[in-house]
Amino acid sequence: MDSLTDPDVVWGFQDESAQRISSRTARLWSVGKPVRRTNTDRINANIFGFYAVRGNSVAFFPDHSKTADMCDFLDAVRAANGSRKIVPMLDNGPVHHLKAVLEHAEELDIHFVYLPLYCPQFNPIELVWKSIKRVVSGMFILERYRLIDVVRGNFMKETSKTSYPEGWMNTFYLKLEKWSLYVKGHSSYLKPSGMSIAFART
Repeated sequence: MDSLTDPDVVWGFQDESAQRISSRTARLWSVGKPVRRTNTDRINANIFGFYAVRGNSVAFFPDHSKTADMCDFLDAVRAANGSRKIVPMLDNGPVHHLKAVLEHAEELDIHFVYLPLYCPQFNPIELVWKSIKRVVSGMFILERYRLIDVVRGNFMKETSKTSYPEGWMNTFYLKLEKWSLYVKGHSSYLKPSGMSIAFART
């Protein structure tokens, strides 16, 4: 796909996740009998993420995961990346095919490229979620806003790395040429022959 090599096009990977803190116990220092503090609350933080290979990454934390929330997320991606065309690669989740979402994306000059069905390994943002979950699982957090701060900070840290998309190129790009990807309903194939992909963010 020509968008991967066009320096005037923002492209990357899009996905949604939910980071959770479940019941966790922490031991606190004290004089005398040790104190044990238990967090029995379940704290959730929904996150919509755009992992930009070229452009600016975005972490968005909606209260819900409805159509309006996805449209607000696309607004945030557009605001973070100026007026350039944006091409997110994403899975085939139902919200990504909703008419209202597709129409709003078109208004914003955002063009979805759908990855093959049931192939999360084709989306390197999954590695970002995995890294964040590993960090969050070892933490004792009592407030949702603190969880959001931790998730946002780690998302921006992980998406600043180029190793994930480079690994994607080396591992899956040649395989993806065998799959039909759909841009706004039109069949299109990735053609790696002779392509040189720049991972520097601009």
